[in-house]
Amino acid sequence: KRQPDPTRNGYLFCRIELFLLLTSMAFGITQALIQTSGRQAKQGFQQVEKNVLLLLFKLLVGIMTVTGPSAAASMVVFIIQISVLWVLAAGDCAQVRPFVLAALLRLVTRHAFFATNHGCTFSRLQLSAAFAATSEFYFEIGGISLFLNTFGWEMVGIVMAWFLSQDKQRLRLWRIYGLFQLVEALTSCISVSILRRHLMVWDIYAPHFLFAGIFTVLHGLAWLTNLLLTVVRS
Repeated sequence: KRQPDPTRNGYLFCRIELFLLLTSMAFGITQALIQTSGRQAKQGFQQVEKNVLLLLFKLLVGIMTVTGPSAAASMVVFIIQISVLWVLAAGDCAQVRPFVLAALLRLVTRHAFFATNHGCTFSRLQLSAAFAATSEFYFEIGGISLFLNTFGWEMVGIVMAWFLSQDKQRLRLWRIYGLFQLVEALTSCISVSILRRHLMVWDIYAPHFLFAGIFTVLHGLAWLTNLLLTVVRS
């Protein structure tokens, strides 16, 4: 055990896994964008849907890698919940309204965030995620790993909301899901404004405001991407 062994902690395999995941995700996103333009966009989005599901699976694998084995149970529960939402959305759209689907997806995403021991405070940041692939700290690798560890669940929820809203009868789901985030950001702004002189403002309210701002930025980028896809398809 005293002899140096670079493969003992799995750093090499973790690096290879993250590299393959990021490369394949970039390739899948590019392929999906190409298929949504031109003549292929008029032929339907069956292949695009397969790419989106594959992208979700790769994203979940990446989150699992940087979060650790403690998130295995939460990952299983999250996949079951997402599968139930998929079954509800694939059934009769008149039975389950888009508002209900958006609310359930929002609750599932937030449940996964807090169930993996995350929280909207700086002390709950899982800094060990920066050392998932290396024994030393590297700003780029550590930043990407920590960002994926903290905000990966929100990214999965956004992609899932976009995917479920592609049906013509569920176009409102995407808008309602974004409206929930705007309401969260607005209430966070109001709470910080009212409690700006509170003793615990820098420990509780300011970090929550920062997290709400990052969540809103992610939703804004998703909205811009969706708008770009709409323009390309038209």
